[in-house]
Amino acid sequence: MDEVSQRFALLFRGGKVAIDNPDEGGFRPWQSDSGGFMPADDKDFIVTCDDHLYRGPSIGVYPLFLSENDFWVFWGCVDWDTGPTESLIHARNVREALRQLGVAAWVERSRSKGFHLWVFFDGAQPAVDVRHGLMAVCGLVDAPTTEVNPKQVELSERGWGNGVRLPYGHLRNPGGYNEMVNGDSTPTRVHVRAFTEEATATRATTDAWKPVRALWKPPERPRRDPMGVTPTTGPLTGLAAFLRRLGP
Repeated sequence: MDEVSQRFALLFRGGKVAIDNPDEGGFRPWQSDSGGFMPADDKDFIVTCDDHLYRGPSIGVYPLFLSENDFWVFWGCVDWDTGPTESLIHARNVREALRQLGVAAWVERSRSKGFHLWVFFDGAQPAVDVRHGLMAVCGLVDAPTTEVNPKQVELSERGWGNGVRLPYGHLRNPGGYNEMVNGDSTPTRVHVRAFTEEATATRATTDAWKPVRALWKPPERPRRDPMGVTPTTGPLTGLAAFLRRLGP
């Protein structure tokens, strides 16, 4: 295994590994011969990433993992599948907004003729902070937020959440989709060695993400119309009567 595979594994570590084999069930959790599921954050994960890059099979990662009763991630990813032109505009806009906030981001040409945007962290971050930060910065530039990963900020006992296919898979189209690009209006491929070197060196810190996270504002709850009006005298009616009878 070379240093590229080691850096690649460091960037994309997470909860569990997904195998991406369209001939054998498609994208699904990768179960080992012993019956367990393969973690995406150990020494074996480096071997798995080495195979992904140079031999196959291609893999993905489920980002969430549980630690000290909270769910964490090492990266976030936004996916736009609104066509190559529009998706690239969204990816470039969000990347530039993050750059101005002091956070590096990477653009990947996805297999669906859209684009992904990735942000990597130098340590585990609360999943809720990463999701809310990405949604907030997308909102600054009117980019859709229907595919912001992590999609979940917590899981049930047996839950997996949503996984994401990793770039640079050996069995995918070399020089085409699933490789990082420079993000210009006519994007060109970034070699995996250059990507892993620079992405590792520019991973966001917790402090760097705070201004992004601070942009998040919870959506306003819709106002409900009053359920009737209570007169100034006489018995309670409408919502007031309902609350008195059944409680709030």
